[in-house]
This record gives sequence, C-alpha cells and structure tokens, in this order.
Amino acid sequence: MPSGNVHDEFLKIVQAGTEEEAKAFLVAHIKEFSPDEQQAIALAFLQDAAEEEGDAAAAAAGFQQESIDLFKGLSDAKRELEKQNALLEVKEKI
Repeated sequence: MPSGNVHDEFLKIVQAGTEEEAKAFLVAHIKEFSPDEQQAIALAFLQDAAEEEGDAAAAAAGFQQESIDLFKGLSDAKRELEKQNALLEVKEKI
C-alpha cells in the first residue's frame, strides 16, 4: 500500500516536473502503489504507447502519400520531356 508521501511526491513532480520525470517516477515506484493503481498506471502507459504508435503510423502514411505524389510528378515530367524530345527529333528531320 503506498504511503501518502509517494502520492505527494508524485503530485509535486506532476505540478513542477516534466512528463518524462512523472513517467520515470511511476516506473521507479510502481510496486509502492496498490494493485488497482498499478493496473491503471500500466493501462495509461499502454494507451500512451498506442497513441504514439498511431501517430507514427499516420506520419508514415503521410510520408508514403507524399512520396507517391512526388514520383507521379516526376513520371509526368519525364513523359512531357519525352514528348518534347520526340517533337524536336521530328522537327530536326524536317
């Protein structure tokens, strides 16, 4: 069972510290919390990880779309250059 001191210390970190410091405190002191609190902390960490994974997946999808658009643009430009080159060859033959 956690002492009020652990909760107070955690609240101080939440109020004055960074998110990383609060997470580090929870990890370091997880055994001092009740089983229900441990479960809630673990769930919060899992949700945070899932959100980060979702953000990373969205960023990757955006990058993939940008890459597709870039290659499509390059392909279109190549086709246009080939057309202009073919026209120049025809003009040179005339």
